[in-house]
Amino acid sequence: ARLEKLNVQKEELLKKEDDDDSGNDGQRAELSKHVLNQFSLTVQNILQAWDFPDAENVYFDEDQKDFVINGKPRGSRGKGLRAITHAAVTVGLLEFC
Repeated sequence: ARLEKLNVQKEELLKKEDDDDSGNDGQRAELSKHVLNQFSLTVQNILQAWDFPDAENVYFDEDQKDFVINGKPRGSRGKGLRAITHAAVTVGLLEFC
């Protein structure tokens, strides 16, 4: 009886997920290059204030949907530096908005 109840809940959740996806119509909100550049400069200034190594050139790669810091993708660094950059992006978003 418990397994059947869980299966029913699973089906309901999957149905809700499918319903949520159907209203999307494949549309995405696009940000202008100017806005992305200004936001990247905000993140760059934060990283430089925190003495992050090699934070001279920060930009947002639209294909990878992540920041590139001095030519290296943010995700290619160790987990400690990734955590710092994640925090910088979060603080940067707060400042930018």
